[in-house]
Amino acid sequence: MFKKIAVALLALSALNGQAAEQAYEFSYTGGELVGGGWDANVSTGGKFIVDDLNGDGVFTLPEVKSFSYRFPTVPHCEEATITCELSNFRYDPKGSVLTLDYEHSHRIGNGSPPFDGGYISERISVTSGYSSWGHYFDLGEGSYTIYTMTPDTTFAITAVPEPHSYLMLGVGLLAIGAMRRRAKRATPTIAKAI
Repeated sequence: MFKKIAVALLALSALNGQAAEQAYEFSYTGGELVGGGWDANVSTGGKFIVDDLNGDGVFTLPEVKSFSYRFPTVPHCEEATITCELSNFRYDPKGSVLTLDYEHSHRIGNGSPPFDGGYISERISVTSGYSSWGHYFDLGEGSYTIYTMTPDTTFAITAVPEPHSYLMLGVGLLAIGAMRRRAKRATPTIAKAI
């Protein structure tokens, strides 16, 4: 039994070495409504998976494996009428600094307002100069909701363990349990003196 666990551990270690991708979830809470006031409860965020291909510890646009953004819904980017574009991305985990430009746009009808549809789009832009997120609605008259980030906006980002990490943990705990059981069996019992 112990040999089987050892083989499984070695196989999973090889798998873990190849799977260097890391997932992160991020959020921004609190924003200044353009044309309005400060809203401490408004928030937005998303998730991305990156792989440090060049080994420099900083993730850039070519190293992004997937990116999803929520405001107010998760888009279905594979549909013909929907475009999703991440045009700028940089994340430095050491400094916890995230820079990105992302737009999701959904064409309604042929995209020509006001009679044949229009566009609904969501954007987030986080740069050193100006950062905002917004929802744009153009079916003829056009409307938008834009929040700018201020020093009071709270940024949070957390690494999300991948399933193979949980698998490695489980196998490791099983191996430790098997080793303890085996050691317990091998320990001779000493009769107590009367």
